[in-house]
Amino acid sequence: MGRLLRNTDIMAGLGAALLLLLCVFLLQITLPIGIALAVVAYVGLRLALPKADAREESARLAAIFAQCGDRVLEIGQFAGWAGFAGKPEVREHLLTIARVAKRILTAIMQDPDKHRVAQQYLDEYLNPIVGVLGSYVRLAGRDLELARDELTALETETLPLIERRLDTLYEQIHSADLAAFELDTKMLEYTLQPISMVSGDTRLDPAELPAAPKAGARRRAVESREDTAKEQVG
Repeated sequence: MGRLLRNTDIMAGLGAALLLLLCVFLLQITLPIGIALAVVAYVGLRLALPKADAREESARLAAIFAQCGDRVLEIGQFAGWAGFAGKPEVREHLLTIARVAKRILTAIMQDPDKHRVAQQYLDEYLNPIVGVLGSYVRLAGRDLELARDELTALETETLPLIERRLDTLYEQIHSADLAAFELDTKMLEYTLQPISMVSGDTRLDPAELPAAPKAGARRRAVESREDTAKEQVG
């Protein structure tokens, strides 16, 4: 976000500078008026550019989500092929992989804080998984004796490994949510500590209260947990 704002400032500044040069040197407008027009142009551009950037980012995310959805559908199609090919165990593995992959995609799509890992999820998980499964389906359909051991290894080792890794990933992308929940709960517990009744007045009894959470603790903990989750996704 900071880089986006800096880029917007630079673009707005360049536009205002060009307008100032145009007004002073080409249109022969006095310098004070030219400066005033440049300031107005800068403010207008500064307000308009973020909206364009937001639309561009929204379109980029929509394209990524669409690609992710296509990959999940392809995994489901591979499961259908396995059923027709008489491989029920492979079919079950692929159905499980497709289901977990969809859960992860749904979690990313529904939470703006997780949008930043969408491209990584596509590039490092869905695309490689679909690529390997596509090769598997092609080779398995050709009944190659040379490929039998590799195909068996994928069926008995690689597919369960993919399942486990996606299950772990689903947990990891929610680690920041868990951190926020834990801190919110502690803050609520602190707020709801018992009160003492003194002379008909309601006051907090300092002796009964735990130390108050430090200012900014929640924000720092959530940011730390988000950074850790992003590293684990990689």
